[in-house]
Amino acid sequence: VLSSDDAPACSNEVDNPDFEVPLTSDDIVFSLTGRYVYAVDDLPPEMSSSPCIPNQRSRWLRIGDNEACTMTSFDDETNVTLSELIEDSLEGDDGVTSQTVDILYKNTNNDCSIQITQNFTADPVFIIADESCYKLVHPDHHSVFDFTEWVS
Repeated sequence: VLSSDDAPACSNEVDNPDFEVPLTSDDIVFSLTGRYVYAVDDLPPEMSSSPCIPNQRSRWLRIGDNEACTMTSFDDETNVTLSELIEDSLEGDDGVTSQTVDILYKNTNNDCSIQITQNFTADPVFIIADESCYKLVHPDHHSVFDFTEWVS
C-alpha cells in the first residue's frame, strides 16, 4: 500500500516538504516508500481487447498529431463512434492532452464493428480524434503496480 491515513500518497492539501526529491533518480518511489513500483509498458494488445465489446474498457495511446497517422480503415460508423468516444473522454482535461485515454463502448446497436478475433499486435488500430492520432494498446498500458512482493 503506497498510501494510508497516516501517510497519504496524494492529497489536495498544499504542504511544503522538508526534503528535496531528486527528479533524476530512477528509484524515487523506492527511496520514499520502500516499495518496488513499476508502470506497465509495451504489452501487446490482447486478442479479446476489441474496443467494440459492450461494457469493456479499452485504452488508447496518443502517438502524435493527425498528420502522422494512418487511420485504420473501418466502416464510417466505427470510425465515428471510436473518435467520439475518445473525444468525449478528453472533455474536462482543461487543454491538457492525455497520453492515454480509456473509453467504454456501451452501445449494442452495431455502430462499432472491429472483429474480436483481429490480431491487434500484427494489425494495430489507429484512430484520429481531437486532431491527434491514437493507437489501441493493452488495457493495462501505463498502469502502475506494486511489485514489492515479487522482488527478492
